[in-house]
Amino acid sequence: MATVLVVDDEPDVLLLLKIILESDGFDVRTAADGFEAMAICAEVRIDVVITDLMMPRMDGGELIRQIRSTEGLAAIPIIVVSARPDGVDGADAVIAKPFSSQDLIARTRALADAND
Repeated sequence: MATVLVVDDEPDVLLLLKIILESDGFDVRTAADGFEAMAICAEVRIDVVITDLMMPRMDGGELIRQIRSTEGLAAIPIIVVSARPDGVDGADAVIAKPFSSQDLIARTRALADAND
């Protein structure tokens, strides 16, 4: 079972993504910002990161840069889910909000399988 880390500062979005991904068999961890996400990545093997871009403290762009520059984390596939998905550097996939749960699951599954 692949472990997915979902990062978003909106609790309702975190819960929705968690429910969607768990319904497809993923083990889901959640974080409210990039700082929490990096702490989780240091403790748990993460197979895919799904992050929003616009968040307080550490936004999604900085989170991507941190992951890509950290030994042992740099190869983790990253999906950006954002209402403003323009100009995303370092992400493996970008999904615009609103999104379909089927698209989210398919992209997450493809990246998790490729990273296996």
